[in-house]
Amino acid sequence: MYALCTGHPAFRAESVMGLLRQVADFPHEPITRQNPEIPGWLEEIVDTLLAKSPDNRIQSAAELASLLQRQAIQCAQELRLARRC
Repeated sequence: MYALCTGHPAFRAESVMGLLRQVADFPHEPITRQNPEIPGWLEEIVDTLLAKSPDNRIQSAAELASLLQRQAIQCAQELRLARRC
């Protein structure tokens, strides 16, 4: 998801060990720094997906799908309201 939003992976290194160290020890760069047009709700989801602690991550694809679906519904409703004005 990070790569979809920014155009590159969250972590980069020249070796597998370097990449594992990046993932384990360093925070990812916020996606809004790479792409300021990303909405805050999507940044929160990506941050949760990349959380260091497994307990803080989204636990399943179904949970992720549910979050994205709820947000899509909210965005569609906001768009309809904006068109009425």
